[in-house]
Amino acid sequence: MPFIQASAFVLTREPSGESMLYLRLFSEGRGLLQVYRRIHTKRPSVSTLPDLFDKLDAVLETRNEGRTWFLKEYSVVRRFSGIGNNYRCLEYASRLASIILKNPLHHDEGSPLFEILEHALDAWDKGLHPGIVYLKTLYLHARNEGFPVREDWLKHLPLRRRDKAVAIIHLPLVRQAVTDAADAEKLIQSLERWLQGYHDLHL
Repeated sequence: MPFIQASAFVLTREPSGESMLYLRLFSEGRGLLQVYRRIHTKRPSVSTLPDLFDKLDAVLETRNEGRTWFLKEYSVVRRFSGIGNNYRCLEYASRLASIILKNPLHHDEGSPLFEILEHALDAWDKGLHPGIVYLKTLYLHARNEGFPVREDWLKHLPLRRRDKAVAIIHLPLVRQAVTDAADAEKLIQSLERWLQGYHDLHL
């Protein structure tokens, strides 16, 4: 049976029958993978199962030429436990995961999205400005996918809002003010509408 080794994030996890766990993984170099993990019902240990947003080093096996995979071995490289302690961080992390799942654009080898996702999860894990992190991440992802986000969306914002958007997008998180959060929310709505309306991005 073909095996691969992959570094991947857990984007979804749900039971599949009585003895299987179904995972959607976003892997470095291979993009989205549908993965199953057998649950040992006689000696269950929830703490040892992959959790949402975990970063894994995984050994995967396929029996149907890569349409689905089985998680044979894995280790948790990092568990982003802090995300679940902050509702807004969890909300935005889940929204980003949903975008990745619904829009399998160029998530193969060479895509910077794996690193972008890791930076976002790290910031949310630390509780840093949830909306601002999401806005910066969505903007960067759209730009990397080739959408004219700077030339069209940003250019056509009203002047004051455009200046605020440039400041939020380009300033490091540690220099962002709490008062920028409300502006970020409005900019998120604007950017999401633009992506949906003009570029068919599914949110």
